[in-house]
Amino acid sequence: MRVLACFVLTLVCASASAAENVDALLEKASAGLSRTFALEARFHQRADFAFMDVPLESSGKLCFSLTERQKIIFWEYREPERSGFRWVDGDVELWTGQDSRPASDAEKRFLNGMTDQLLQWISFDPRRLKKRYHVSPGRTPLSLRFVPKEESALFSSIELTFSSDFSRIEELRFTGRQEDVTTIVFDAQRVNGELSEDCAR
Repeated sequence: MRVLACFVLTLVCASASAAENVDALLEKASAGLSRTFALEARFHQRADFAFMDVPLESSGKLCFSLTERQKIIFWEYREPERSGFRWVDGDVELWTGQDSRPASDAEKRFLNGMTDQLLQWISFDPRRLKKRYHVSPGRTPLSLRFVPKEESALFSSIELTFSSDFSRIEELRFTGRQEDVTTIVFDAQRVNGELSEDCAR
């Protein structure tokens, strides 16, 4: 009986320690990310699917600038093919190759929804995140895993890995409903500066 009691106490202490660690990481990430209002970064994306022998890989550039004057998000795949979008205060431009066009109403709704999600991750409000997700430690001391409390059609979990100073997200890892995994690694080039011409069409 004494052994069982010690085992239960160990589990409770471990659970409390994990919860404290999660809360500490959430607060550090919130404080660090709140200082980042502009970013330029290259990214590499790898998608592993159970039904494919070879992963799908691509690379490109992410830029955002979130000021009181204007909010801009730029996402472009550059390899293996050029395509992307630029969101400016709700207006969306799409392109494939050299062909550029305004987004249709349906595309605009989709991209505005996706951009809204991205803005929520950038703002990183711990209280809001804990209302929407079960949060647990990730695979490294600088990562957190988020599992939606309400089932999502898009993913079963998201894991974020932060930079050592918590000023930016260095890796996103999405696990899909069919256990497919998409990993996006970011290599920051410029933080809190004016966006370069490389972030424009």
